[in-house]
Amino acid sequence: MIDPARKPTMTDVAREAGVSQKTVSRVFNGEPNVRPHIHERVLHTAEELGYRRNSLAASLTSPTRGRTIGVLIEDLADPFWAAMISGVEEQTQARNYSLLIASSAEDPGREQQNLDMFLSRQVDGIIVVPSSSDHAYLRADIARGTAVIFVDRPATNIDVDTISIDHFAGARAAAQHLLAHGHTKIGYVGHTDQVFTGTQRRRGFESALEEANIRLPKKYLVTNVTDALSSESATLDLLKTPDPPTALFADNNRAAAGVVRALNKRDASHIAMVGFDDFEFAEMLGITVISHDGRSLGRSAAARLLDRLDGQSHEIAHLTLPTTLIARGSGERPPERTDGLLSAGVADPR
Repeated sequence: MIDPARKPTMTDVAREAGVSQKTVSRVFNGEPNVRPHIHERVLHTAEELGYRRNSLAASLTSPTRGRTIGVLIEDLADPFWAAMISGVEEQTQARNYSLLIASSAEDPGREQQNLDMFLSRQVDGIIVVPSSSDHAYLRADIARGTAVIFVDRPATNIDVDTISIDHFAGARAAAQHLLAHGHTKIGYVGHTDQVFTGTQRRRGFESALEEANIRLPKKYLVTNVTDALSSESATLDLLKTPDPPTALFADNNRAAAGVVRALNKRDASHIAMVGFDDFEFAEMLGITVISHDGRSLGRSAAARLLDRLDGQSHEIAHLTLPTTLIARGSGERPPERTDGLLSAGVADPR
């Protein structure tokens, strides 16, 4: 009898089925030359015992060496990255690759720790949404054959394939859209400048204003937002200032969620807004957004990685995917004016 408190082993299956361990191994590896009735007996015995094959151990002796891809993203809770992972899975599942998924939380140390974990598990390839400013530590593993694709942001101090979206052009289009609807006082709520996406989106936003010969006061530029709560707080503070903006640009989906909350709290539905990234309920709420497809980004990254693993790609590629402005109402509101002046009600009367 097998102790119910311990996990059954291949040896247990072989003994109970009356066959050798080699035969059990052949059955679970799908090898030929196992008679059908023996094959059925082994599977039946394994099911009765509750045996689960150790796929990691088996992969170490398999010619395909595990067929595993590591995916490191910024935030597991962010719907955009969940969509990207779905896109990766669409490409890899059909090829029988399994995924290891981790997040960096924008922490460079955690990024390197998780990538080291992937590499210690001998993954075939890695898809990285980077946080750190130096990726030279990956150079030796890349030289040894590990395929690496960077997504959304470029690598630093190494040259690898990169699949990104056009952050600059998307933010520029958002600012141009608000300018076209009569706004000259546009607030910016978003990323820190230390993040590549934040830098690119702010540059795109400011380039549109410069082209229109508009210089905004520094108070209109809020770049210390990390989540919806800090975005809401920053937006409320911005709306309390003398001569507040008549329109707002939120440079990511979490910032946009905070801006929407703040506008609702202040009953400031007359203020226009455009958000970068589509987000849940944005369509229902009528929020104009700069949209880009996370699933498509994931599919593109995975396809490029699989080409590398198949030896089909040799040249390093840096690909940029376009964004689309979706007008839903919030970005099309003109500045509210009374007798030629901005209407009251937004600034704090105190």
